Formats: sequence, structure tokens, C-alpha cells
Amino acid sequence: MIWIPTSSGRRFCLSEPCAADIEPEDIAHALAMICRWGGHVRDFYSVAEHSVLVATAVENRWPKRLDLHLWALLHDAAEAYVGDVTAPLGRLLPDHAAVERAVFAAVAERFCLPPVLPAEVRVVDAAILIDEAQALLPAHDADALLPVGLPIGCEIECWSPKCARTTWLAFFERLHTGYSEAGR
Repeated sequence: MIWIPTSSGRRFCLSEPCAADIEPEDIAHALAMICRWGGHVRDFYSVAEHSVLVATAVENRWPKRLDLHLWALLHDAAEAYVGDVTAPLGRLLPDHAAVERAVFAAVAERFCLPPVLPAEVRVVDAAILIDEAQALLPAHDADALLPVGLPIGCEIECWSPKCARTTWLAFFERLHTGYSEAGR
């Protein structure tokens, strides 16, 4: 068994991820401590803040789709257990990708979500990438790395890890409660 310790004191098995071992508090804590873009940004910008921005944008575009809102907040939850590997490095690490997919499936199971990330979330995630690049990367890198499309226009605030954790958890509680009450 290959495992990592989590912030709550659990042992999370990477070789056989189990939905029962996934806790929102662990996700929030780890994502708040992980910097996007491999840390190569002007200021610390967490995966947790990114996830809240994606969820907020999805919620604004599809206000009645609670499943989309929750998936948007959790779309990078596997990174709480496997880290945020930059896309270029990820292409060189097929074993990492396989582990991340297994953790992603456990996250979906844990929160009773469909096992495939909805296209709406992927579209918003890509658009926010443009906002991030423009706000956080040197101009020459932002121009080279920008995906095709238009930015969302969200404000990147570069929250502290404590703020990112607290905000992510509050957003999760609101969404998860609404999702559960809707009978999903």
C-alpha cells in the first residue's frame, strides 16, 4: 500500500484510492497550500482560490445546475492528494496521470457526482486560465501560453492559504447542502 498522510491525520492510499478516505477539510487544506502554475507566478495563487473562481463562474452561468457547481468546486480535488503537476510535466508522467484519474474517480464517488467532469466546467476552467495568465505571468509567457478563447474576466486576488481554505470550505458547505437537499 502506497499512502500519504493528510492534514486531518488520515492515511490516504494512492495505490487504491477509496472514496471513504476523502474529506472536504483535507481537500480544502491541501488545495489552499498548493500554488498554481508550478509556483511560477507573481504572487502566491492557490488551487483552492482557482477552484472557487471556477465554481463561482459556473454558478453564475448555470444558476440552477447544482451538480455543475459542486463539480466545478471539486474539479481539481484530486490534486489535494497527488499535487498540481504542470501540464507539460504531466505529459511526461503517464503513471501520475493514471493515479490522478483513480483519485478523481474516488472524489466523484465520495460526493455522488457523475464520473466524468462536465464539459461546462472544462470550458470555464480553460477560460479562467486566460485570466490567470494575464494577471500572474510575465507578459511574454502569458502571450505564449494563452489558450484560444476569451477570459471570464474574474479578479485574481491571491488569497492567503488561510483565506483560501476558509472560503473553499464555506463554498463547499453551501453547495453540498444544496446538492444534498435537492435529493442528489
